[in-house]
Amino acid sequence: MRIIHTADWHIGKLLCEYSLLEDQRDCLFSFADQIESLGADVLLIAGDLYDRSVPSAEAVSMLDELFSYLLFEKHIKILAISGNHDSAKRLSFGSRLMQSAGLYLKSTLDDVQTPVILSAKGEEAAFFLLPYFEPHQFRESFDAPDCRTVQACMNHFLTLCKENIQKNCPNILVAHGFFSAHEENADLTVAASSLTALYDHPFSYVALGHLHGARTAGSEWVRYSGSPMKYSIDEAGQKKSFTVIDVEDHQITSVFEVPIHAPRDVRKISGTLDALCEPERASDDYVFAVLTDPQIRANAIRRLKQVYPHALGLSYDCLQTAQPVSLQSADHSAQNDPIELFERFFKEAKQREMTDSEQAYTKAVFHKVKGDALDDSRSS
Repeated sequence: MRIIHTADWHIGKLLCEYSLLEDQRDCLFSFADQIESLGADVLLIAGDLYDRSVPSAEAVSMLDELFSYLLFEKHIKILAISGNHDSAKRLSFGSRLMQSAGLYLKSTLDDVQTPVILSAKGEEAAFFLLPYFEPHQFRESFDAPDCRTVQACMNHFLTLCKENIQKNCPNILVAHGFFSAHEENADLTVAASSLTALYDHPFSYVALGHLHGARTAGSEWVRYSGSPMKYSIDEAGQKKSFTVIDVEDHQITSVFEVPIHAPRDVRKISGTLDALCEPERASDDYVFAVLTDPQIRANAIRRLKQVYPHALGLSYDCLQTAQPVSLQSADHSAQNDPIELFERFFKEAKQREMTDSEQAYTKAVFHKVKGDALDDSRSS
């Protein structure tokens, strides 16, 4: 049996002013083709199918089309849970009817301790689906008044699950949140975003969602798959992937990552405005520019968008690296000469001397201001 682990699709996401819906369509349908070619039997989606709790009609239509493509054309069963971006009530609509088609969508805490058992290629696996929750929801669902933190809720959940662990096949947990296999001081807050330790958990593998970068969480068998696309400039350096879990002889035999690529990359670029705007550097990627010009340039974003139609924004390196300015060392004569004082300020802020043209402009401004001040005093 071959199982695919992914998460954080965020369908309907906006990246600055740009809708990613068409990019997501291309990426996720290519992903469906890719996992079919790998011989996938089961797809796990660990939360955040949508980017908003009230997704657009276009986002809902796309997910419906994608699920139909996976189920009826690729013949891949789907097990998915709701994440913190999803609306549990909206996702739960019709979920029981969908199971007959091979779609198991869990968005409430009802009976989460009972696994879904699926078989393929002579193998079986038991899947425990735990959607994102807040402690008060857990207390109400399980009549557990002492479960006031996520850690306490998770401990209670793990105790219940141990009664339903299958002995002759792998047991896999699908969950969404901040989890770790080893964290002794996880019980810090009542917020569901606090780090939660999976103390002595009984699972063969834990498929996690919430963090957008692929990584392990304290164990090779406790993993975040990461998101399939880059959803912020902070993710520019990440390499996106999904995780493949193989089951043979009634146990997990291998876990490995497979790269996934979006139609457009999200990148940071750096250089002077003139260098970045050279025609040969044109790109349709989503780019954020760090300009190394010594001063702010007029119409910079307009020029960048002529070369990079999906430019996300810009910043100036000179503003980020400016040194703290201290004028305490200025002598008394400098304090009496505003032009000399400004020249000292400029040198400390910019780490260079003023050019002749900058000095001439500065003197002209000061003389103009001084002249206007004299005129005002005479008129008064």
